[in-house]
Amino acid sequence: MALGISAPDQLQTSSPGEAIETVKPANSLDSASAAVDVAHPSTVTILPDAYALGNAAFAQGDYRQALDYYNQTLADAPNLAEAYNNRGNVFYCLGQWEEAIADYTQAFTLRSNYPRAHFNCGNAYYAMGNVAAALASFSQAVEQDPNYSEAYNNRGNCYTRLKQYQEAMDDFDRALALDPQFTQAQNSIGNLYYQINQYDEALASYHQSLVLNPNQPEAYNNRGNVYLAQGEYSLAIENYNQALALNADYAEAYYNRGLAHRRLGHNPEAQADLHQALSLAQAQQNLALVREIQATPR
Repeated sequence: MALGISAPDQLQTSSPGEAIETVKPANSLDSASAAVDVAHPSTVTILPDAYALGNAAFAQGDYRQALDYYNQTLADAPNLAEAYNNRGNVFYCLGQWEEAIADYTQAFTLRSNYPRAHFNCGNAYYAMGNVAAALASFSQAVEQDPNYSEAYNNRGNCYTRLKQYQEAMDDFDRALALDPQFTQAQNSIGNLYYQINQYDEALASYHQSLVLNPNQPEAYNNRGNVYLAQGEYSLAIENYNQALALNADYAEAYYNRGLAHRRLGHNPEAQADLHQALSLAQAQQNLALVREIQATPR
């Protein structure tokens, strides 16, 4: 679809002496592939037992054990591209972005047609804040697999970050053409419209996503952000409540609900939410959110 874009406000000022508040949208990237890769048939004849054990440990969320098994695998089969990809996923989940990128790069160097490794590499670059490198990785993924809807969505999010809004919308449209039930692409469209202050369009996108799947805490959080921006604080709180009902550990939703309560003068509720958001953000090692909460006037 073509965008009728109005120029977004570049800076929102606040009353003198009050820090500018920003709400926290959900991360709109599809993250590193949750399922690990099995070996490509042409790579090895017999897989080392450690490889299968690493996959099992990863599936159970035991990343340190998975890392040990993949290290053993690569000691015995140093040319197994899938083991590099899967070890990269472990590093990604541990927040070790540079190590993840090194492993994904080794994976697609060993296996020339490996769109998933390019996709995962893009996610790691994005997590590091290198949006241009992430965009290049997602482009490689869709070049190798033109039906990779998740890669189109993530590349669209890179374009959004770079304020190339029409290119972003084109990618989201491609993702939805490939998978009309792809709720994350609908959320991404909503995030784009939110970023350019087209709030009615953002609400419509989040609503459509929630019609497809009502069990999305991120979509409720982001729809709450739109209502917060519109001054509809009670509606914002209702949406944050729904997000937290689905994910009780959602630090951003607590933070945003705290902001909404503060705008309504509900100071005890605001303080409780901001405290809970800070505790969760610290436990989750979400350093960006920790810094933002600490800078928020109480």
